[in-house]
Amino acid sequence: MQSTVGCSVNSCKYNDKGRHCTLQDITIGSGQDSGEARTKKETECESFVSEI
Repeated sequence: MQSTVGCSVNSCKYNDKGRHCTLQDITIGSGQDSGEARTKKETECESFVSEI
């Protein structure tokens, strides 16, 4: 079964414009030096590539 990863970042090269990520593997980071996140705002998609 294939999983679906949603994406609302329209400027990402891997967004299919239907609000889904087209990458087979993605990397999520904490955005913090410690690797710890406590809120959604403290997480980042490290697989992001700008389309612009």
